[in-house]
Amino acid sequence: MCEDLTHDVFVKFMENVYKYSPIKGIKFSSWLFRIAYNTYIDYLRKLPQQNEVAIDDKTELCDSHNTADEALTRDNKKFYLSRSKSG
Repeated sequence: MCEDLTHDVFVKFMENVYKYSPIKGIKFSSWLFRIAYNTYIDYLRKLPQQNEVAIDDKTELCDSHNTADEALTRDNKKFYLSRSKSG
């Protein structure tokens, strides 16, 4: 993957080097970095979207009777109770 992205950046650099002008006040390194950054973002956009969310055993899902705030408050109470018992 890294070699492919490096290749793509180099090709885009060669295709667009004539557009670079130091007179515009942009450093060459910044201009080249922007090409690399945009190439990486394009790569990420082409990846298949992952709609999965990892849920560990301690995560409680909110049902219609519990709001996210209630679940957070409940978790905070459990945390502070466990701390007070241990020390």
